[in-house]
Amino acid sequence: MAGKKRNTGERVVEAERFVLRGRDGRERLVLGTTEAGDPFVSVMGADGASRAALHLKGDAPHLHLHDRAGTLRVSVALDDADLGPGRSGEVPSVSLCNADGTAQVQLVVLPQGGGPGVALNDAAGRQRIFLHLLDDTYVVVTDAKDRKVWTVPKPKPAK
Repeated sequence: MAGKKRNTGERVVEAERFVLRGRDGRERLVLGTTEAGDPFVSVMGADGASRAALHLKGDAPHLHLHDRAGTLRVSVALDDADLGPGRSGEVPSVSLCNADGTAQVQLVVLPQGGGPGVALNDAAGRQRIFLHLLDDTYVVVTDAKDRKVWTVPKPKPAK
């Protein structure tokens, strides 16, 4: 029987897109692929707006959660990053966004021993506080004009 498929009794349905509708006829779940060929699953609320989406961007997984207004509020991703020599690889991240969809809190773990990082952003999305744990703790606080107002460790004076 080498090379022959066994009939397992499974029934298979194939399509480019699947739509699950509620009793009211509205789309509640869509399973498909993007124009680039990346797979996705979208889950819609009772109003038909996307509330949750899971997709691959290339091979990088992303999960997006939207509020009732359709605004992105939570993003979880595992992206490839090249942060310089010896610092490339997959970077897990979580972003928490305000009601405008602007990331306010970002959590990351940098590749190859780069350690965890936390960024706190203002309402415009500008990074104001950044904490990074590597060999030493590194903290930067900036003002609204992106000027460093406090750092740990303190920068060494230029020679």
